[in-house]
Amino acid sequence: MPQFSQESQNKFEELVMRMNKNNIMYVIFTTYRDLPNSVPGSDIDMCVHDEDFQEFRTIAESCGFSQRQASVRTRAESAKNYTKTLVTDPVKVFNYLIDRPEHVKYHLSKLKREQPALRDRVSENVKNLFLSSGEMVLDVVNYPIYYPLESENKKRLHPFVESTLFEHRQLHNSKFYVPSHANELLHIILRGITELDGNFSDKMYYVQRCDQLVSFILNDEDEDLRFRRLLQYVFFNAADEVYETTMAREYNQIRSQFLSHRNY
Repeated sequence: MPQFSQESQNKFEELVMRMNKNNIMYVIFTTYRDLPNSVPGSDIDMCVHDEDFQEFRTIAESCGFSQRQASVRTRAESAKNYTKTLVTDPVKVFNYLIDRPEHVKYHLSKLKREQPALRDRVSENVKNLFLSSGEMVLDVVNYPIYYPLESENKKRLHPFVESTLFEHRQLHNSKFYVPSHANELLHIILRGITELDGNFSDKMYYVQRCDQLVSFILNDEDEDLRFRRLLQYVFFNAADEVYETTMAREYNQIRSQFLSHRNY
């Protein structure tokens, strides 16, 4: 897991300090546990309340973060670089494909979802901002969103999910805000069944974090109730089955489970 430069770490710490000072309503999603040193994925995923979104952007830019094109361009450039490397050093590319197949599958699925023609096809009023400082990238939205399986369009989750995300956020290590255990687990499940096609094992840190969150929820009645209610607003008549499967830690079964319910 590569580490961010000290300069990027300092900018991130200044950013969250100023967001807290200015009462910006935000959460940092699943990849927060090693921040500001590193993240297991490629970006730092954040959700900033719509009413605070413009002020957040102003603060972030004053801290040294600059806007960049949506990640589709970066991935397209990466694909171009891989093609060039394939010609000049095919052995290197072959070894990468063999050693890291889960990374290849993940980025190909993301590239497919984020074709240029589809990049801006999001639900009304949804904003998706990419900010960077060196190698650190912030992927920021104003509402919790997801990709429905039947569509390439990003969509907002139910207002109850949105309100719960901010109402029950928690201060992590006295530095920045993260979701409750129930909200974080829902977030990982949605990403796993859409971006990974239900194969959670393609990202082992998803599986490991789900295991931790399930243990927390099973030992906290309030979090357990909150998680059950969140599932009802997302999976509807499949909610009970998804809950039981999640608590049994059979994450790879969740996608096929709710696909069998017509009313999803």
